[in-house]
Amino acid sequence: IRWCGKASTVEYSSEGEHDYVTIKFLHDYEHIKKIICYSNPLFGAELQWPKSFLFAGPSIAGMRTLVFLNLLRRFDAYWTLAEDIFSDDSWRNNLDPTNWPIIVMPQYNFFTDTSAWSVISTRFGNAHDVMLPTARDAGAQITCERWFPGDPQPAPDHTTLVEPTLVIDFVDKSGVRGPTGTPLDGLFRVVSTILED
Repeated sequence: IRWCGKASTVEYSSEGEHDYVTIKFLHDYEHIKKIICYSNPLFGAELQWPKSFLFAGPSIAGMRTLVFLNLLRRFDAYWTLAEDIFSDDSWRNNLDPTNWPIIVMPQYNFFTDTSAWSVISTRFGNAHDVMLPTARDAGAQITCERWFPGDPQPAPDHTTLVEPTLVIDFVDKSGVRGPTGTPLDGLFRVVSTILED
């Protein structure tokens, strides 16, 4: 069993002849709580148009898009300086998501996403607060797994990781599958739920 996180505080104490060390750990999921979701991740902070991020469609596709665009904004060379600003290779490395410390699982097919449809809207909210109601309604699970060198590649058909990387994925745990196996199933599910009420 592997549990990944970071030590947030280390406290030393003594009682009589005994010494104690108390360590508080934070799970890697805490990184999701630090992702700020811009109104428009593709524009600079000074120019945010439209005034709110909006996605309507399958829930998993929406959450995946939201996180990827904000990670792109955070780590891509367009928004951040390269480690060596005089090296072309350093700038190119920022363009490659496999060099980012956090990635969204790339192995995904929009046309087989049967998760319930939802509308995701935010204006500079943190990813956890924005996605949690959507994930609960759709029966989706947000997972964070730390990949280390020597582990099997998480998506060998799409990417090859080299450095330790936090891999964020979204898994449909609703147990509901529709007749077509396409995104229309999620739409039918939402419509039928509303009509029942």
